[in-house]
Parts: sequence; structure tokens; C-alpha cells
Amino acid sequence: EAASLFAVKGAPAFPATIPAKGTLSVEIAFRPPSDAEAGLKRAVLRFQTGKERDEGPAADLAALVISGREVESEPSLAQIVETLGYGIDVGGRDLALPTSEGPVGDQVTAPLFEKVRPEAPVAINPVARFSTDGALAYGFYLPGTSLKEVDSKPLGTLSEGQHQTLNPMPEPEALTSFEPGAQRFGLWMATDTGPAYTENRRNRGAERSLARVYPLRARGGGVIPDALLVAFGSETRSDFQDAVFVVWNVKPATK
Repeated sequence: EAASLFAVKGAPAFPATIPAKGTLSVEIAFRPPSDAEAGLKRAVLRFQTGKERDEGPAADLAALVISGREVESEPSLAQIVETLGYGIDVGGRDLALPTSEGPVGDQVTAPLFEKVRPEAPVAINPVARFSTDGALAYGFYLPGTSLKEVDSKPLGTLSEGQHQTLNPMPEPEALTSFEPGAQRFGLWMATDTGPAYTENRRNRGAERSLARVYPLRARGGGVIPDALLVAFGSETRSDFQDAVFVVWNVKPATK
């Protein structure tokens, strides 16, 4: 049972009384043994609020066991999005995804983006990173901006040591939102062979398609409004999970 792999850490004394508008924090640790089978592990955390065991809310738990670090031992993008709780068809369950420029699975053609709500900024959150170690910069750019100008102004940098994990931690100065105004914009990410851009024409290597964009979907398949999943690969790897971001208040640019 996967439930045995999860443990409540530093639990408060129970039973506990929570006052109106109060909160109670419970920390959950994931502790799989070294011989645990690789893949997604699920469990349910139940809060008993009445006399019966099933009286009270429940919270889904999900974690990912990987068989090793880097290259062939990494999880596929399909495993990553499933563990994060998204119901997205990324175009295959294998580690290597198709590199053709045509859409696969739920992928949409989106070399550039635009805001949905003019009064709000665009928010960006790194949700996975499975690449070689080292600091990894990322950011946005406006069409017509030179490559040198783009790379010199990152939004943030994923920290060294945060290279084989879900929800990687960026450096403290990283921005979680930005303001492109009414202009269209693209996204970029550093790689071992140079920056990868959402616009294929900006990528300089033999492999031009280095990003996949998907509408964000809940586990049941319903589309989450105004949100996209942007998954970057590199010229030498077609796994598209070197860095994965969820971007809010955006849609593919229409012009």
C-alpha cells in the first residue's frame, strides 16, 4: 500500500480544537524505502471531525519515486504532470517525446503568448526540473528583442542542487510575476547548449522545437482557465522535462 510511504511529521496533539477562522497545519513526509518501485504513489489523508472515521474532509497525496538521477533514470513528462495532479495528454508516456514541430497530445501551437486580463500581471511558477545540475536561468522576452538582451534579464534562476525534483526552488530574488503589457511575449530557458525559446525560429541548433505548450487541465480533464503548462527540453534531449512551468493569466497569441 502506498499509504505506508507517507507519514505525518511533527503532528500536533490530537484531538485538537480549531477555533472559527483558525487553522491547523500538518506536515506530510514521503519516505519510500530504497527498493521502492519507481512511479507515482498515491494516498489519502483523512481528517476525522466526528465520531465516525469517515466523517470529515480528505486530502489527496501524491509523490514520485524515481529509479535514479539524470538521463534514462528520470521520470517522463507524463509521470510528472500526473503526479502534480494535472490531467494532460502530453503526447506519450515514454521518456522521449516526438520532436516534430506538429502538436502532439493536448499540445497547442503557441510560440508567443498574450495576457488574458489586462489589469493583472502574468504569473509563472516552476513545477518540475529534471536536468543536469547547475543554476538554470529562465525568463520572458518581447518580439524583436535581441538574443543578448533577452538572456541578460532573467526572471529568475532555479538553484543549483534543485535539478531532479518536483517544485524546484528558485533563487530568492526570482520574480513570480511579470508585466508584458499588451504586447505578445515568449518564454526562454537556459540549457547546456544555449537558450531554448518557445519560438522555434530563435533556436539555433539542428533541433528547433525545444518547448511544448499545453492547456492546464485538472485531473478529471477539465480545462483550468487562463493557464498553460510550458515544458522545455534541450537540443540533445527530447524529454521536455528539463524545466516545466505553469503560467497564469495567459493564452496563445492570436496574431
